Amino acid sequence: MKNITLVLTLLLFVNNLFSQWELKADLSYQYPPLTFNVGKICFTSAQNGYYWLTAGGIHYASYDIMRTVNGWQSNTLVYSQGGNYNQYYIRDMVFINDTIGYKLSGYGPFLGIDKTVNGGSEWTTVANNTSMYLGIALSYPSEDLGFYLRSVGGSPNFQVVASDHGSCSIIDFSENFVNASYINFINDSTGFLFCRDTLQNYVCMRTTDAAATWNFVLSDSLNSFSELHFPTDQIGYLAANNGRAYKTTDGGVTWNQLTTSNNRKLNSVFFLDEDFGFFAGDSGLILRTINGGQNWTIDSTFTKDSIKKVFFADSLTGYFATSTNKIFKTGFVGIPENILTEEKTESIILFPNPADNYISLKNSQKLQRASIKIFSNQGKEVSTLVNWVSDSKLDISKLASGLYFLQISTTNKVLTGRFIKK
Repeated sequence: MKNITLVLTLLLFVNNLFSQWELKADLSYQYPPLTFNVGKICFTSAQNGYYWLTAGGIHYASYDIMRTVNGWQSNTLVYSQGGNYNQYYIRDMVFINDTIGYKLSGYGPFLGIDKTVNGGSEWTTVANNTSMYLGIALSYPSEDLGFYLRSVGGSPNFQVVASDHGSCSIIDFSENFVNASYINFINDSTGFLFCRDTLQNYVCMRTTDAAATWNFVLSDSLNSFSELHFPTDQIGYLAANNGRAYKTTDGGVTWNQLTTSNNRKLNSVFFLDEDFGFFAGDSGLILRTINGGQNWTIDSTFTKDSIKKVFFADSLTGYFATSTNKIFKTGFVGIPENILTEEKTESIILFPNPADNYISLKNSQKLQRASIKIFSNQGKEVSTLVNWVSDSKLDISKLASGLYFLQISTTNKVLTGRFIKK
């Protein structure tokens, strides 16, 4: 009974914590859809993100790549290509961190893969030894190791191209599998793709040998698959139509359907760890779980638009993008004013977060004989510690479940951070 009460209390707390979302950017307002089309939105960290804009007409096609570095407070143009009688298109774009990314772009048979290492302002061609003509999508689990979906002659059939520093292997698929639309590698060897079979079932396929061979792992006769995410090598989650959510605990070999009591299409999924994560879907739906899908709560997102992408940089900083290209961010009230008592205040990252009994300092700096104060979400001081060393764990086992602020004072600066006590 005590464990049930604790779970319900934690669910109520996290529900209140994530019920506040605020509109950070309205890209549809900035770029009217009759003039521009906003493409794929890529979140890479708490402050950084990318998207593209396309425009076209008779003898005209161009695209712009836009970037934010301040949490979507403002966006800047970092790259542009195309124009009158110089037509260029973009099909897909992925970033593996804040600065390194790849795009599938070009024109007709000159479609190719480009790479940036400076946040999109400069791109160089990846010298693949095979054509990317009729390319559909791409995935990069690490730098210079890419996997691409490619249509065969414009037919529903497809291939996977594996590129290791430009040295490519081409993997053909049986004609029983068609209309591939999604590819995602969770590490250098294990990847998944979504397609259909000739009986019109929706299919998820898996490889563990860097795309050399593929095995069927999941099928649905009615509901299409949208996205999958693996917080660990073994535990993953998959979003599908009609409210269907799936979970694997064996690296994607087998999948079990989760009960969500929801029938709206799920478009995106993101988990911070094996238990704590989010599914996002149509009509402004965000489902949240803190126990691996055993229980769910629904966030108040203040939008009826479909949510096409959800991303969390950490347990306190999350974003979602809607079908109308509005960017929302978790809207916390911020650090209480009485904590910010010094001019030289810096942020720190604490882990794990949420935490059970102990937290540690993630920042690289080593602090000696620092003093620590812990404040509740209302700004009340609840704990004090002196002569603390930053490479030691901080005991929070006696704190009640909730959101807390940490203030670390040294001789020349003050560090502040936030954490959740489970």
